[in-house]
Parts: sequence; C-alpha cells; structure tokens
Amino acid sequence: MHIRTATSLAALLLGATLTMPAMAMGTIISNPGPAGGSAGAATPVTLPDSLAGAPLLAVDGATATRAMPDLDAAVGSMGTLTRNPDGSVTQMPASAAMRGLVEASVAGSNTGQSAGTVVGADGRTQITDGKSFPAAVVGWLWTEDQKGVWTSCTATLIGPQTILTAAHCVYKHEAGGFVGQGQFYPGVTDGVNAPFGRFEITYINVLSGYVDGFDGKNYGTSMPWDLAEVELAADAGNQIGWLGWGPDKSLAFDATMIGYPADKPKGTLWQDKCHVDDANFGDTVFWHDCDSAQGASGAALFTLDASGNTVIHGINVAEDDTRNYAVRLSGPIAQFLSEHYK
Repeated sequence: MHIRTATSLAALLLGATLTMPAMAMGTIISNPGPAGGSAGAATPVTLPDSLAGAPLLAVDGATATRAMPDLDAAVGSMGTLTRNPDGSVTQMPASAAMRGLVEASVAGSNTGQSAGTVVGADGRTQITDGKSFPAAVVGWLWTEDQKGVWTSCTATLIGPQTILTAAHCVYKHEAGGFVGQGQFYPGVTDGVNAPFGRFEITYINVLSGYVDGFDGKNYGTSMPWDLAEVELAADAGNQIGWLGWGPDKSLAFDATMIGYPADKPKGTLWQDKCHVDDANFGDTVFWHDCDSAQGASGAALFTLDASGNTVIHGINVAEDDTRNYAVRLSGPIAQFLSEHYK
C-alpha cells in the first residue's frame, strides 16, 4: 500500500528513535485505579442544544508540504501556548531540554513518510461497561468554541489531573482560537449516564507549531503538532486511573483505540484494534487502519498486554481517502507532556 508523506515539515521534528536525557520523563506506568473507583457521583448527561462530533482533519498531501525550516524555527514550533482558566493566553518558549531533543531529532531525521475513515468492513465493537479499565479512563470531551458551537471529541486520562486529546478539539483556527469552556465525562457508554460524574477543564496546552504552522488552507501543515494536554479541575485520575505513556520507538505494535465516533449513537463508546507496521511511521505521525469517524478525534492508540498494562503510542487526528493518521508520542512530544503533566 502506498504510504503518503503527509508533510515534509515532519522531517524537522521527531527522529525515529531517540535516547531521552536523564532529566526527561520515561514511561509513565498505567494505573487501573481502585476497584470500582468513583471519582464523583454518577450524574445524568445533559446534552447542549446542538452537539456534533469534531471531524478528523482532512489531509491533502498535494498542499501539505513546505520547505524545511531551520533549527530555530523547529525549536520555536515546540513552544507552548496555554489557555488559562480566566481565558487569558500565555506563551512559553521551548525549554533547554526540549531544544536538545529537537536538535537530536533534526540530526537523525527519518524523512519517510473528514468524516473519518472506516477501512474495509467496520470492525468496531461497542463497549457497554464503562466502569472497567481501560474504558473507564476514556472520556467524552465537550467543548464550546468562541462562536458558541459545541463539539465532542475523545480524550484519555494520562495522569491524576491530565487528559490527552487532539489540539483541533480545543483550538479552532476557524473560530478564533482556544475554546472557552469544556467538560470531560469518563466512562460514558450510553450518552445518558456519566458513571464517574463531570469534570471541568482548566488549563489547555498546545504546541506553538499547531497555531503557527497552519497555512490557512490545509490542516496537514499543522498536523505534526495536533496534540493537546488538558488539565482538569479535580484529580479524576487518582480515583479512576489512567493509561501509561512515554516516548515511542517507531516500532510495529498492535493498537487498541477506544472512542466516541459520531457515526454511532450519540455518546456510545466503541473499540477497534489494528496492526501498525514499522513502515507506517514517519517522523511526526504514523498511519493506521483502526476504524474511525468524527468524534473519535483525540482517541489514543495504545497497547494492552495480558497483565492489563497500557502504553499510548499516538493520538488519532486526521484522515485521507484510505487511512487515518495519528500524532506519535515521540521524544519531543513526550517532553512536552512531561513539562505540563499533573
């Protein structure tokens, strides 16, 4: 199968294999949470008047390429824009540790390579028990943009107060930037009941490259940075659990993806499995054929072993005619998460 080079801009960032410095975070071990964990009282779900699943980004490979910028531009793209709880936005440049990782990535670059895409027969299966790990730590994320439009995505707990999703779920180029308010409902399976309650979002962190890299036409230009770290007002992860994560090694793996696809009944939770081959990896993204649809934007692709241990390898963000794309949790991306993780 042809492997499309999503963007030559990918070559500036994430080398295929990196050795993390001693100060950087290694793999965070998954936490299945206490048996029957309850992060809050179960609550009924009250939908906004209009709630649509956020689409996966549509990638047009013909316009997604750019000339490779210099090292300083590459480092600049890994700075952080933060939406604070009061709505203000602050910017933080890339740290010294991040610069070192980006330098290593550029030096060792491997220039290989929207409604969502269901590849072949639909292999998704419905999850009806949202209180068991790992489904319990996957949640329905609602956000309201600056035009008052509500959309839904998928997000995953990766720490006590931290969820991981796609940047396009929380930063809307076409709607003025960062979303205003948002709620996270873990473990919902029927669109009606939230078994662990509702959690408000507070801080939102996205990479500068996602904002500055967009050329105004094709989201493929910002896809390498389409990932967001979002903080919750309460420590849901300590009471429910979280998925493990760390810098990936661009090696083949058998993926599980759990999310809230909008082509299924609203608020229902679905799972698919697919194999991601070595050849699927580019420097910043990998392509996969786990079945997806709008609303599944932000879903984690992770491994799950016989002992129940999980490790996230990427975040589902985009699609073209034949496949879906995920942003890799490469060295610099893992560093970004470690610097904002709670």
